[in-house]
Amino acid sequence: VYFAQKVKDLQYVSGMVSAVLSVIAVWLVLHTLIAGNMATFISLIIYTIVGMIILSQGVAMKNLNTIKIGRLALGLVALRVLFIDAWTLGSTTLGIVVCIIIGVLLLSTTLITKNITTNE
Repeated sequence: VYFAQKVKDLQYVSGMVSAVLSVIAVWLVLHTLIAGNMATFISLIIYTIVGMIILSQGVAMKNLNTIKIGRLALGLVALRVLFIDAWTLGSTTLGIVVCIIIGVLLLSTTLITKNITTNE
């Protein structure tokens, strides 16, 4: 039993470390390949889609921890757009379009999650 708990803890820690490294890798690769704000926009859209997938998997498996992780990912993207990108990039047409796309994705996630939880 003790060994099984240690393996489960190790799996949790390695999963979190790999998630952080994946986020960093996406950010760095996109900023290396694409210059300027476009890399930031693409990475935020990728993070939003991944957060939606994690949240949907959590709802499908009825796993509360996975739902929390998906909501955390989407919340971090929303905070980034609200506090950083909306003020620095909101005047550009591309910034406005990407903020609208991310907003629609976040809104659709909220409506889908609310609809699924109310049907159960």
